Amino acid sequence: PEAGTSRSFSREQRTERQTQRQTRYSMAMNELPEELKIREYEALIDKLSASLARIEEENRSLDAELTRFQAQYFSRLGHLFLYNDILDASVRAEEARRNPTPENTAAAQEAQERLRENREGHQDRGAVEEVAITSELKNLYREVIQVIHPARASDEWDRLYRVRVTEEVNVAFAKGDEKQIQRLRDEFQQAPMPNNVGKRLILLIRQQYDLRKHIEERRKALEELQTGEQASFRAEFAENEKHEEDAFSVLAKELQERILENTRKASALHLVPTGFIRFAS
Repeated sequence: PEAGTSRSFSREQRTERQTQRQTRYSMAMNELPEELKIREYEALIDKLSASLARIEEENRSLDAELTRFQAQYFSRLGHLFLYNDILDASVRAEEARRNPTPENTAAAQEAQERLRENREGHQDRGAVEEVAITSELKNLYREVIQVIHPARASDEWDRLYRVRVTEEVNVAFAKGDEKQIQRLRDEFQQAPMPNNVGKRLILLIRQQYDLRKHIEERRKALEELQTGEQASFRAEFAENEKHEEDAFSVLAKELQERILENTRKASALHLVPTGFIRFAS
């Protein structure tokens, strides 16, 4: 049995293992120190590229999930938010006109700004196609990004080329288009590395620096996305869905109650006819 193991090997197996060790030793002895360093950096860059690809995929996946949730949310409730903001802005403006205190004026301005943002958002939001972000799609994305990311560029022209391809891959990922990502992967042209050992070593050192920088930036972006208002609201919404059959219906009912309350205020200020309250309710 070989030292340190509980298995026993045949004479042929021991001879083969010894030959393999001698071959590796001979290869290492014949390499220059710079060449050994290059091999170390290449292994490091592969590892860093895999880490960056994973973080990029997590960013893109979460962003896609939040975009779909937001689209679903506003398609179900957006018209109620807009209607309520119209009433609220009208009431606040009339209260500020009748009693122009700093508080009333500020409240009217805030309500008007909220209405403006809601209107613009309501116009900009289109239908978002339901896309399944499968594990196969995620794995393919990681595989491709690991190779094509601009942080692995050899020069400025190569960087610009990689930026363009990466953008196309990101668009395809958001659409769930695996075939397009595969096509981009197959068509990608890897720039040749410098033949000069010194230049190659310098390039690898720069690449590992750029990779570390991108990893840190994308990690921070992911943390911001995970702890942002949208993600927090989605998590709260998901928790409510565990206790309600349809959380959207519950929110819609709450919004309708707020609309009715603002309608009563608007009617008291003679902004809408009294009979409009029955219509709103």
